[in-house]
Amino acid sequence: MENWCNACEKIPLFDLEVLDLNSVFHEGGTAGEKASALALLEKIHRGLYTATFPIPAEQESLKNWIIRLERGKTPLENQLFHIMGKGLNHPEKAEIVCFVVNAFYPQSQTGLVNYVIRDKAYRRDNPQGNPYYPAKPFLDYSTRYLERYACTAFQAELRAIFWESNNPARVHYTPGAEGSEDCMDPARRIHIIMENFGYRRINMDYFQGDIGNGECENLILYLCRDHNNTLKGAPEDLKRFLVEFNAIFNEGRSLQTPAGKQMMAQVEEMLRGERKMLV
Repeated sequence: MENWCNACEKIPLFDLEVLDLNSVFHEGGTAGEKASALALLEKIHRGLYTATFPIPAEQESLKNWIIRLERGKTPLENQLFHIMGKGLNHPEKAEIVCFVVNAFYPQSQTGLVNYVIRDKAYRRDNPQGNPYYPAKPFLDYSTRYLERYACTAFQAELRAIFWESNNPARVHYTPGAEGSEDCMDPARRIHIIMENFGYRRINMDYFQGDIGNGECENLILYLCRDHNNTLKGAPEDLKRFLVEFNAIFNEGRSLQTPAGKQMMAQVEEMLRGERKMLV
């Protein structure tokens, strides 16, 4: 690329750059452009990411991000990285507004919104007087990119999109207190996800297998809306996603634990019509 911001697009409604890191690495980015992209990724992991996900079991390592970014398209998990902000050509001075990471799983033809992390300095009532950037357009960008990637990279239809969030019954939160396990009230986040975004909680005790720092039972899994605002996805898609996800990260061992077996038994109830898929 002549200029690495050729990999940038504009989000509708916002005057922000959108940097597609996968394009930088796999569509002709120079060594210098790749180094700048990695500097931005390291800055995000050290700051915004760790502050947003303080629970170690929920964190992915920077090393694993870089491995997935550099390897490109695979028949397994494909992780896709986007940075939204201003001045992204200069990592040391860049204003990072939002960080979006998606994953596409080719065998199940499903997507997972890993992270949509918006810096709190750009939320509605920020004390700095910065512009307010609502979360919904970032999520819309995220899900639409997943659909486009499935089609262009794998000639596949994206059958379902999932998203994880902390369970307020299991995660401690105290506003402004050290040791709080979340960056915002998980109960408030659930209200936003379901009422403002129209996503729906999947009716099971979700269990995330070991992704590098241990297993996690603190999460809820949601079904996201597609570009037509449709909740697309069936129990068959959910089962294929869970099997593929756990096979990639821990060869399916997590599904043999008591929590994993309980989760999959609930999915089987959905398949038999004995349990509603969505709350």
